[in-house]
Amino acid sequence: MMLRALAIFCQESTGFAWLREHSLALTSFMEGKFEKTTHLPRRSRRVRWLLVSGLVLVALVGLARLVFRDASPPDESQIQPLPPKPTVMGGNPLEHFCVEIQKHPVSGYQPLLRRAQVKGGSENVPENEVRDFLDKNAVQMRLFDALMETDPATWNWPEVHSSSIFKVIPYVDECDSVGSELQQVRIDWLIRQEKWQDALNEIFKTMHYGLGLCGARGLPKHWVAGLGCSSEAEWQLSRVLPKAHADEATLKIAGSAGVTRDPVGHKVTLQKGTYKITMVGQARDDNTLRLTVR
Repeated sequence: MMLRALAIFCQESTGFAWLREHSLALTSFMEGKFEKTTHLPRRSRRVRWLLVSGLVLVALVGLARLVFRDASPPDESQIQPLPPKPTVMGGNPLEHFCVEIQKHPVSGYQPLLRRAQVKGGSENVPENEVRDFLDKNAVQMRLFDALMETDPATWNWPEVHSSSIFKVIPYVDECDSVGSELQQVRIDWLIRQEKWQDALNEIFKTMHYGLGLCGARGLPKHWVAGLGCSSEAEWQLSRVLPKAHADEATLKIAGSAGVTRDPVGHKVTLQKGTYKITMVGQARDDNTLRLTVR
């Protein structure tokens, strides 16, 4: 009763407006009259929105998995690179090659080069001298051929320190000699014999050799050695390609002054006399041409 009286007093007193509001709430509380607040409906709506949002999110994730699901990888067994051929050179064929080529360095090239300079070109060096040079370096050619049977991706130069950049590394010079000297004479010999396909094969082998040396892990001087070998091979390629698919062969014109060679597409001047003309690679029982110049 005292609380009710206090509430009536507050309602009639204009100076206690704030107390009147709180007293009404207190009176309702004491009489058990609880009004419904607006917080409960808001919470219910929030729960419903969370449930709906969660279901939508799950549906979107499932749809994304169906749309963007990666298919099974294709069968690539037919396009996989073949493993390198097993060789006696072990895991690093280039290192083995460097060791062996130092035991058997290329020899006899400088005298042959001087002869070519005196004669006005390598094609004018006597055949017996070229053949002797190749026979003398047969071991080196076999080492080169064995190296080219391996995968250049497995090549690595022997371990060197960065301080070696200003020092002479013997095996680098020997590897360079194989590609820029021995192989060039070998290609020249095949060109002289007009074995164009064999010459092309050796040219491409030398180019791959140079590229393999460039790709092997090493110092700048290793890269320079490989680049030199590839450059020499490219020059030889420019010589062989124009003639590689020619059906004709070089003519051999035998006369009293000796044998003169007339390559395909060239001209030759003959003095008075009788000549026997055949082609390089011609069978012994094939027809020959006898020419008399008066």
